[in-house]
Amino acid sequence: MGNTPIWPTWPVTSGEDELLGVVARSGRWDVNSRITGQLTKKMAKYIGMRHCVFFNSGTSALYAAIMTIRSSKSDEIITGSLTFEATGGAILLSGLTPVIVDHDIKTLTPDLAQIKKVITPRTKVIMSLPIYGMLPNTAGIIEIIEEANKEGLADIKLITDACQAVDARENKSIVGAEGEIVCGSFQQSKQLTGGTGGFAATNDDWTAKCLSDFHNHGRVGFPDDTGTNIHGVNLRPHPAALAIVLSQLEIVPGQTEARRRNMKILSDLLQDEKRIILPPLTNDCGPHIYVIRVVDANIKLAFLAELKNRGIPSISGGYPQLLSQNPNFAEGTICLCPNAEMIQASQIWLMHWLFLDPKGNPDQARVNMQYLAQAIREALDKVS
Repeated sequence: MGNTPIWPTWPVTSGEDELLGVVARSGRWDVNSRITGQLTKKMAKYIGMRHCVFFNSGTSALYAAIMTIRSSKSDEIITGSLTFEATGGAILLSGLTPVIVDHDIKTLTPDLAQIKKVITPRTKVIMSLPIYGMLPNTAGIIEIIEEANKEGLADIKLITDACQAVDARENKSIVGAEGEIVCGSFQQSKQLTGGTGGFAATNDDWTAKCLSDFHNHGRVGFPDDTGTNIHGVNLRPHPAALAIVLSQLEIVPGQTEARRRNMKILSDLLQDEKRIILPPLTNDCGPHIYVIRVVDANIKLAFLAELKNRGIPSISGGYPQLLSQNPNFAEGTICLCPNAEMIQASQIWLMHWLFLDPKGNPDQARVNMQYLAQAIREALDKVS
């Protein structure tokens, strides 16, 4: 083994051929495939929620979640600025007025004080962002919602965009499970992937019916009811993608354990490095991205280039644009977002698969972490 890194590749295959063959031979290549039913039960158990409805993307799941809750186009939805553009895209599609807030500089998630400050009688949804798989203060968000609803200020629901946090846990359930709806993505880079697709999960029976009907043209999705009378569109997934997810579910728990362990090893190796800020890892977070922030944002691009020169794969400099900087949101309410801008200007991403055990070998993973820590220090020396 020596001291040479062997970087894991992504995705990791796990018996997909057999399940894809089941779909191909079944003669049901639509959402009514028996694969859908099998995954529904296993996915609900994995995330610790009662109902799970599958979509053709995480964006579609977010869109459907908003549309099953909103009551009019004058409604407002509060969310954070630091997120992938799909979050914003779902909001724009829904027609709701976006209210974009700043992030907490320590947790990286939307700032609770600012959320509380911008609530109005038109606020219908708070969309929580466990960005990069870091844990937000869901209990604090629910407390804000309950206080506003009790005062009659608004009737607010909580949607959690967990598209980067399928393996993040609160009270043994997926992050945000105490709210109305949790949405996730099966896109290629996600911890649980089918190449494409997404899900919306809820513990409420009626909300589950609405989500199911909405993603199927508003047609009844449960055989024992008369429907929700909700107007919908075709947002159904292909069962081939669901078959891949079903196969991947068998290996995700072990991968999550490896990621958490190896990310902690790297953080321990770098804990005395004062030129960078390490991610706020916790035992229950589900890191999609290990985020390093350089204290001196002026060296970010040079630092990133030096890491690439040292053979570190699957790294980038983050999102090209914050929601607060997106002209498509100009008609919404945009708070000042200095923290989000600071995070954006200083962050370096290391993707989650770098922290897997190569071929199931934790000793090799430790070698990788040691190499990575040394490369980070050398790159900082070169550009500081």
